[in-house]
Amino acid sequence: MIHLHLIRHAKTEKISYNGIDFDRKLTSTGIIQANILRTKLESIGINVDHVLISSAKRTQQTAEIILSAINFRTRKDDPVFYLAETEQLLKELNTLDVKSVMLIGHNDGLTDLVRFLTGENNYLRPADYTCIQLPVSSWEYVSQGIGTILTFLHQDVVLPSE
Repeated sequence: MIHLHLIRHAKTEKISYNGIDFDRKLTSTGIIQANILRTKLESIGINVDHVLISSAKRTQQTAEIILSAINFRTRKDDPVFYLAETEQLLKELNTLDVKSVMLIGHNDGLTDLVRFLTGENNYLRPADYTCIQLPVSSWEYVSQGIGTILTFLHQDVVLPSE
């Protein structure tokens, strides 16, 4: 069995200081969301072999908060995960030789990946987390519809909009 842990970045500003999407930062609400998720994940006691993180500002900020509560061995920050679609995400996962991966990224790619792997119609909102179990020994054997969602956490705290 292998496990895929997915986290969508927390709530972000609508427009960055320079107008570039890649540079959008977390809002104060997003920082609260990420800290709430960190606390939930810390209580679960998650251990992963490898973490993949989009190099966009908002995913980097989310990761810095979340990873303080996660046990992991290695980490890769890469622009290839910025707004990546299912095909690109699977291509990157297929190169790995580990049993558990956490991916901190963006929609629509993460939601589409959940739907592809599990056949379930879940939607990842900002700061949502899901863990998918895949009944294979290696990422190269991952295929459509074989995954089972073990955990799905979404923000249950209503925060003021910014």
